[in-house]
Amino acid sequence: MQASIKALLLGVCLAGVAASAQAQSSESRFGIRGGLNIATQEQAFGGTKITNENINGFHAGLVAELPLAGGLAVRPEVLFSRKGMEYTISALGQSASYKDRLSYVTVPVSLTYRIEAGPAGLVLGAGPYVGALVHAEREGTARLLGTTLTGTGELNIGDNDDDDYKTVDAGLNFLGLLEIDRVFVGANYGLGLSNVLPSGDDNTYRRNRTWELTLGVYLTK
Repeated sequence: MQASIKALLLGVCLAGVAASAQAQSSESRFGIRGGLNIATQEQAFGGTKITNENINGFHAGLVAELPLAGGLAVRPEVLFSRKGMEYTISALGQSASYKDRLSYVTVPVSLTYRIEAGPAGLVLGAGPYVGALVHAEREGTARLLGTTLTGTGELNIGDNDDDDYKTVDAGLNFLGLLEIDRVFVGANYGLGLSNVLPSGDDNTYRRNRTWELTLGVYLTK
């Protein structure tokens, strides 16, 4: 819980910096964005890699663009982002699967470079992100002998070995955006570097992998 609060405070601080910079520079911009998430996890158990499937989610939040020099800028963001994965096993016509849906408050901070292209601009960037897991649930489905059983339950968040997911996730964020006036569209990729399993090690781990297909608008020029 303390880690969640720290991450949220960091997000508020970055938003404050963005607002302050916007007030001081007519070139700084502040806006909103949101869209579709396509998420999964890189996973291994005891050194054996496990293949997981994608799940769909969404993201929404605030973004600032703080110019530096030339086409360079710093891009802090505060987002609510749904991540997770789906795992399925089947044999002899029977199957069982579960989906983990993980709700994070994420704070990416990227260094970006803008390439002018006529009336539009291409923005490329990368940087670190940190996320605080605020809710986690698992939906399970079993199909046995022609009968389908489903159930949903909350997962435990914390850093103890008997918890299901760690509170904090961290990694790298990569982005590519096409901007026309105040509107931008593009994609972000979140490469999780943290092992989000509290009881994990080098041979047993889960790391978030998330594509964000995003649409946004700057509220100021």
